[in-house]
Amino acid sequence: MLLTTPHLAGLNEPSEPTERPSGDSNVDSNLENTPTLTPCPPQFPDGGLEAWLQVFGGFCILFNSWGVTTTMGVYQSYYRSSLLANVPQSSTAWIQSIQIACIFYGGTLSGRFFDKGYLNVLVVGGSILTFTCYMVLAECTEYWHVLLCQGLGMGLGMGATFAPSMACVSQYFSKKRGLAIGICSAGAGVAGIVLPIMANNLLPSDKIGFAATTRALAGVYAGMALIAISILRYRKHPAQENRFLQFFDVATKLQRLLKSRQPKTEQDLEIGESSETPDSPAAEKAVINVGGEKKSCDSSCPPVKKESKFTLIDLATLKNPVYVLFVVATSLAFLVLYIPYYYLQQFSIDHGMSEQVIRYTVTVLCAGATIGRVGPAVMADYLGKFNILVFVSMINGILLFSWMHLDKLTLPAGSQGNPHTNIDSRDAQVIVFAFFYGFFSGALGTFPPFVLPSLAPSMDKVGVCLGQAFLCLGTVSLVANPISGFIIGKSGRYHVVAPYCGAVMLAASGLYVITRINVGGWKFSRA
Repeated sequence: MLLTTPHLAGLNEPSEPTERPSGDSNVDSNLENTPTLTPCPPQFPDGGLEAWLQVFGGFCILFNSWGVTTTMGVYQSYYRSSLLANVPQSSTAWIQSIQIACIFYGGTLSGRFFDKGYLNVLVVGGSILTFTCYMVLAECTEYWHVLLCQGLGMGLGMGATFAPSMACVSQYFSKKRGLAIGICSAGAGVAGIVLPIMANNLLPSDKIGFAATTRALAGVYAGMALIAISILRYRKHPAQENRFLQFFDVATKLQRLLKSRQPKTEQDLEIGESSETPDSPAAEKAVINVGGEKKSCDSSCPPVKKESKFTLIDLATLKNPVYVLFVVATSLAFLVLYIPYYYLQQFSIDHGMSEQVIRYTVTVLCAGATIGRVGPAVMADYLGKFNILVFVSMINGILLFSWMHLDKLTLPAGSQGNPHTNIDSRDAQVIVFAFFYGFFSGALGTFPPFVLPSLAPSMDKVGVCLGQAFLCLGTVSLVANPISGFIIGKSGRYHVVAPYCGAVMLAASGLYVITRINVGGWKFSRA
C-alpha cells in the first residue's frame, strides 16, 4: 500500500535538473533528511467481539480434537472386553498412538497451509473427514478397520483443524494470550467430562451398543464443528483466502453489523473499511525516519511479503536455541504425558475398583484437566510462562512416580499387599490421583500452542513454528502408548511403567529449566 501523506508527496516525481550543491556536507545532509520507512511492530487487539469469537471457535475445535482423544480410555476397555478381545493390549495401544501422532502430523501440514491462507478449507475439510470416519467406525468389526478409521482417518481430520485454530487465536492476543489459549484448551477438558460419561453409559450391550454410541458421539462432533466453521477467521486475510467459504463467516458479519450502527470517525473516512486488497493488514501506525527523527503517520503498514516457496521446515526458526530446547523438552514430556489417560480406567478394572470409580475415572481426570488448562495459563501471563512450565512439569514427574506407590496399595482382595487397605480407601486414592494428575497434565498440555507463537520470528511464521514442533511431537506420540503397553504386558503390573514415565517427565523438566535460563537468566523474572 502506498503512503499518501504530505511528508512523502512528490518523492518519486521527476524534477527539473538542478545544479548539485558542492561539498560533502551538503550531500550528507540531504541523505540524512531522506525519509525512510521502518516496518511497524505487529499489534494485537487483545479483546473485542471478534477476538473472543475466535477463542470460542478454538474452544469448539479443541473439544472436537483433543477432547475426542480422551474417550480412547473408554474405548480401550470396551475393545479389550468385547470387540477386540483377542487382540493384545500392545496392539490396541497403536490405535490411540496413531490418532495422536496424526493430529500432530496433520498440524505440521496444516500450519503451513494456514500461513498460505487456507484456514476455512482446513477447518471444513478436516471436520468432514473426522465426521465421516466416525460414521464408518460405527460399522467396524475388525482390528484393522478400527486402526484405519479411529487411528489414521480421525487423527488426520483433527490435525487439519487443531493447529490452524490455535494459530488463528494467537493472531488476536499478546498480553492475554495465556488466558485465550487456556480457555480454548478447556474445550478438551469439557469434552473429557462429557464424552466419556456418554460413552460409558451407552457402550454396554444392554444399552444402545457400540454402533449407536459412536453415531451419537458423531452428532455431538458435527454440532461443535458447525459452530467453529461459522466463527473462525483470519485477523489479516491472506491473498489466497478462499472467498467462496466466506458464506460461513459469521464473525465478519457481526463485526460489520456493529460497525454500521456506529458513527464513522475521521480515520475510518480516510482509510475506509477494507477498501484495499483482501490481504492488506489492519490499519496501524507506520514510522517514518526523517533526518534521524522518528515520525508517525496514520497509514497502514506495508503488506508482509509472502514466501513463494512452500516448505515444511524453516531453517531460520531452527537457529533459535530457545525454540529448539523447548521443542525437545516438550517432545520428552509428551512421550509419557497421556499414558495415564489411556490406561487409568483399565488400571481401575485390573485392581478391582468399584463400578462407579471405573466408570468415572476418565471423567475425574479430565475434570482436573479442565481447571488445569485455564488456571496456570492465566498465571503465566503474570508470573511468566517458562516459570509456570518448569513448576508444572516437575509436579507431573512426581505424580507419575506416585503412580508406582498407588499400584502397590490398590491390589485386589486376596493379593499380596497391605491387608488394611479396603475398597473404599483404594477408590479414594485413585480419584485423588486422577484429579491432581489431570490438573497438572492439563496445564502442561496447554503450553505448546501458548508458547510456540511467542517464539516465532514474525506473525507469518507462527504456522511453521507450530508445524515443526508438531512433527516432533507426533513422532514421540506414535511410540508412546505401544512402549508403555509393552512394559505393562511384560511385567503384568503398572509399578514398572510408573517410574519410567516419571523419569522421562523429570528429564523434560530439566530441559525446561535450561530453556528458562536461556530466556531470563538465573535471576527470577517474568520469563
